[in-house]
Amino acid sequence: MKTQSLFYGLFLSLFLLSLSQRSHAQVAFSIHGTGVTSTLDDAKVKPGVGIAAKMYFSPRVALGVSAKYLGLAYDEHQSLGVNLRNKGSIVPLTGMFEYYLTDGFIRPYLGVEAGAYLRTVKVDFQGEQVAKQKDTRFGAAPKAGVALSFGGIGVFAEGSYHLLFGNKNGRTTIGSTTNINWQNPNRLWAVNVGLTFGFPRTNE
Repeated sequence: MKTQSLFYGLFLSLFLLSLSQRSHAQVAFSIHGTGVTSTLDDAKVKPGVGIAAKMYFSPRVALGVSAKYLGLAYDEHQSLGVNLRNKGSIVPLTGMFEYYLTDGFIRPYLGVEAGAYLRTVKVDFQGEQVAKQKDTRFGAAPKAGVALSFGGIGVFAEGSYHLLFGNKNGRTTIGSTTNINWQNPNRLWAVNVGLTFGFPRTNE
Protein backbone atom coordinates (compact mmCIF):
# COMPACT_ATOMS: atom_id res chain seq x y z
CA MET A 1 0.00 0.00 0.00
CA LYS A 2 2.79 2.42 0.83
CA THR A 3 4.55 1.75 -2.47
CA GLN A 4 1.33 2.25 -4.42
CA SER A 5 0.74 5.53 -2.54
CA LEU A 6 4.26 6.58 -3.54
CA PHE A 7 3.49 5.88 -7.21
CA TYR A 8 0.25 7.87 -7.14
CA GLY A 9 1.99 10.67 -5.26
CA LEU A 10 4.65 10.88 -7.96
CA PHE A 11 1.99 10.99 -10.66
CA LEU A 12 0.10 13.79 -8.88
CA SER A 13 3.31 15.75 -8.40
CA LEU A 14 4.09 15.50 -12.10
CA PHE A 15 0.59 16.69 -12.99
CA LEU A 16 0.79 19.71 -10.71
CA LEU A 17 4.27 20.52 -11.92
CA SER A 18 3.08 20.35 -15.52
CA LEU A 19 0.36 22.89 -14.77
CA SER A 20 2.82 25.32 -13.23
CA GLN A 21 5.30 25.02 -16.11
CA ARG A 22 3.07 24.18 -19.06
CA SER A 23 4.52 26.98 -21.17
CA HIS A 24 7.91 25.25 -21.06
CA ALA A 25 7.19 21.54 -20.59
CA GLN A 26 6.56 19.06 -23.39
CA VAL A 27 4.48 15.90 -22.99
CA ALA A 28 5.79 12.64 -24.46
CA PHE A 29 4.75 8.98 -24.45
CA SER A 30 6.97 5.92 -24.84
CA ILE A 31 6.45 2.26 -25.63
CA HIS A 32 9.15 -0.41 -25.65
CA GLY A 33 9.93 -4.09 -25.78
CA THR A 34 12.19 -5.69 -23.17
CA GLY A 35 14.56 -8.60 -22.76
CA VAL A 36 15.05 -9.42 -19.06
CA THR A 37 16.86 -12.01 -16.95
CA SER A 38 17.47 -12.42 -13.23
CA THR A 39 20.83 -13.04 -11.55
CA LEU A 40 19.70 -16.43 -10.15
CA ASP A 41 21.07 -19.77 -11.37
CA ASP A 42 19.89 -21.01 -14.78
CA ALA A 43 17.91 -17.83 -15.40
CA LYS A 44 16.39 -17.54 -18.87
CA VAL A 45 16.03 -14.38 -20.95
CA LYS A 46 12.32 -13.57 -21.12
CA PRO A 47 10.35 -10.90 -23.01
CA GLY A 48 8.53 -7.94 -21.55
CA VAL A 49 6.83 -4.68 -22.51
CA GLY A 50 6.57 -1.21 -21.07
CA ILE A 51 4.88 2.18 -21.43
CA ALA A 52 5.73 5.59 -20.01
CA ALA A 53 4.43 9.16 -19.88
CA LYS A 54 7.06 11.90 -19.57
CA MET A 55 7.33 15.66 -19.15
CA TYR A 56 10.38 17.23 -20.80
CA PHE A 57 11.13 20.44 -18.91
CA SER A 58 14.01 21.06 -21.31
CA PRO A 59 15.51 18.96 -24.12
CA ARG A 60 17.80 17.43 -21.50
CA VAL A 61 15.59 16.85 -18.44
CA ALA A 62 12.54 14.59 -18.19
CA LEU A 63 10.35 13.34 -15.36
CA GLY A 64 7.69 10.70 -15.79
CA VAL A 65 5.86 7.58 -14.71
CA SER A 66 6.10 4.11 -16.21
CA ALA A 67 4.60 0.63 -16.07
CA LYS A 68 6.28 -2.57 -17.25
CA TYR A 69 5.62 -6.28 -17.48
CA LEU A 70 8.77 -8.39 -17.05
CA GLY A 71 8.74 -12.17 -17.51
CA LEU A 72 10.69 -14.56 -15.24
CA ALA A 73 12.02 -18.09 -15.66
CA TYR A 74 14.78 -19.85 -13.68
CA ASP A 75 15.62 -23.16 -11.98
CA GLU A 76 16.63 -23.51 -8.35
CA HIS A 77 18.10 -26.77 -6.96
CA GLN A 78 16.50 -27.63 -3.64
CA SER A 79 16.75 -30.03 -0.69
CA LEU A 80 14.63 -32.72 -2.36
CA GLY A 81 17.41 -33.25 -4.86
CA VAL A 82 15.49 -31.99 -7.88
CA ASN A 83 15.38 -28.83 -9.95
CA LEU A 84 12.25 -26.80 -9.41
CA ARG A 85 10.96 -24.78 -12.34
CA ASN A 86 10.38 -21.21 -11.19
CA LYS A 87 8.51 -18.80 -13.43
CA GLY A 88 6.36 -15.71 -13.09
CA SER A 89 6.47 -11.98 -13.63
CA ILE A 90 7.36 -8.63 -12.13
CA VAL A 91 5.29 -5.48 -12.80
CA PRO A 92 7.18 -2.29 -11.86
CA LEU A 93 5.04 0.84 -11.36
CA THR A 94 7.59 3.60 -11.04
CA GLY A 95 8.43 7.24 -11.23
CA MET A 96 11.37 8.12 -13.46
CA PHE A 97 14.04 10.75 -14.07
CA GLU A 98 16.19 11.08 -17.20
CA TYR A 99 19.06 13.43 -17.98
CA TYR A 100 20.29 13.72 -21.59
CA LEU A 101 23.95 14.59 -22.08
CA THR A 102 23.34 16.34 -25.42
CA ASP A 103 20.37 17.78 -27.32
CA GLY A 104 21.44 16.85 -30.86
CA PHE A 105 20.48 13.98 -33.14
CA ILE A 106 22.29 11.41 -30.94
CA ARG A 107 21.45 11.79 -27.25
CA PRO A 108 23.08 9.54 -24.66
CA TYR A 109 21.33 9.71 -21.30
CA LEU A 110 21.36 8.51 -17.71
CA GLY A 111 18.35 7.90 -15.52
CA VAL A 112 16.73 6.13 -12.62
CA GLU A 113 13.32 4.59 -11.93
CA ALA A 114 11.89 3.82 -8.49
CA GLY A 115 8.56 2.65 -7.10
CA ALA A 116 6.40 -0.42 -6.47
CA TYR A 117 7.40 -3.82 -7.89
CA LEU A 118 4.51 -6.31 -8.01
CA ARG A 119 6.05 -9.79 -8.09
CA THR A 120 4.39 -13.13 -8.88
CA VAL A 121 6.35 -16.40 -8.68
CA LYS A 122 4.97 -19.84 -9.60
CA VAL A 123 6.82 -23.04 -8.69
CA ASP A 124 6.47 -26.28 -10.67
CA PHE A 125 7.55 -29.58 -9.07
CA GLN A 126 7.56 -32.71 -11.25
CA GLY A 127 5.35 -31.02 -13.82
CA GLU A 128 2.75 -29.68 -11.37
CA GLN A 129 2.38 -26.24 -9.84
CA VAL A 130 2.96 -26.57 -6.10
CA ALA A 131 3.14 -22.93 -5.05
CA LYS A 132 2.23 -19.43 -6.13
CA GLN A 133 3.46 -16.38 -4.28
CA LYS A 134 2.58 -12.70 -4.76
CA ASP A 135 4.14 -9.74 -3.02
CA THR A 136 4.94 -6.07 -3.53
CA ARG A 137 8.39 -4.63 -2.89
CA PHE A 138 10.00 -1.23 -3.24
CA GLY A 139 12.55 -1.25 -6.03
CA ALA A 140 14.82 0.98 -8.07
CA ALA A 141 16.58 0.72 -11.42
CA PRO A 142 19.51 2.88 -12.55
CA LYS A 143 19.75 2.95 -16.33
CA ALA A 144 21.80 4.28 -19.24
CA GLY A 145 20.88 4.55 -22.88
CA VAL A 146 20.98 6.44 -26.14
CA ALA A 147 18.17 8.05 -28.13
CA LEU A 148 18.04 9.19 -31.76
CA SER A 149 15.85 12.18 -32.62
CA PHE A 150 13.72 11.99 -35.77
CA GLY A 151 11.55 15.13 -35.85
CA GLY A 152 9.46 14.60 -32.73
CA ILE A 153 9.96 10.83 -32.53
CA GLY A 154 12.77 9.33 -30.49
CA VAL A 155 14.18 5.85 -31.08
CA PHE A 156 15.92 4.61 -27.94
CA ALA A 157 17.82 1.66 -26.51
CA GLU A 158 18.76 1.39 -22.84
CA GLY A 159 20.08 -1.03 -20.28
CA SER A 160 18.89 -1.12 -16.66
CA TYR A 161 19.61 -3.01 -13.44
CA HIS A 162 16.58 -3.56 -11.19
CA LEU A 163 17.00 -3.97 -7.43
CA LEU A 164 14.15 -5.10 -5.16
CA PHE A 165 14.52 -4.32 -1.46
CA GLY A 166 13.28 -6.27 1.56
CA ASN A 167 13.39 -9.54 -0.36
CA LYS A 168 12.07 -12.76 1.19
CA ASN A 169 12.52 -16.26 -0.18
CA GLY A 170 9.58 -18.64 -0.65
CA ARG A 171 8.63 -21.94 0.94
CA THR A 172 5.80 -24.44 0.71
CA THR A 173 4.71 -27.80 2.11
CA ILE A 174 4.29 -31.13 0.32
CA GLY A 175 2.82 -33.74 2.62
CA SER A 176 3.14 -32.84 6.29
CA THR A 177 6.52 -31.09 6.17
CA THR A 178 7.64 -27.77 4.81
CA ASN A 179 10.19 -29.25 2.44
CA ILE A 180 10.42 -26.98 -0.59
CA ASN A 181 12.22 -23.67 -0.48
CA TRP A 182 13.14 -21.37 -3.33
CA GLN A 183 14.79 -18.05 -4.00
CA ASN A 184 12.71 -15.12 -5.19
CA PRO A 185 14.42 -12.91 -7.79
CA ASN A 186 15.48 -9.50 -6.49
CA ARG A 187 18.13 -8.51 -9.06
CA LEU A 188 17.32 -8.21 -12.77
CA TRP A 189 19.16 -7.12 -15.90
CA ALA A 190 17.00 -5.63 -18.65
CA VAL A 191 17.47 -4.19 -22.14
CA ASN A 192 14.72 -1.96 -23.55
CA VAL A 193 14.24 -0.83 -27.16
CA GLY A 194 11.39 1.45 -28.14
CA LEU A 195 9.90 4.70 -29.41
CA THR A 196 9.09 8.02 -27.74
CA PHE A 197 6.35 10.15 -29.30
CA GLY A 198 6.62 13.86 -28.54
CA PHE A 199 10.40 13.68 -28.22
CA PRO A 200 12.02 17.16 -28.14
CA ARG A 201 13.28 18.13 -31.56
CA THR A 202 16.96 18.66 -32.27
CA ASN A 203 18.30 21.83 -30.59
CA GLU A 204 14.78 22.83 -29.64
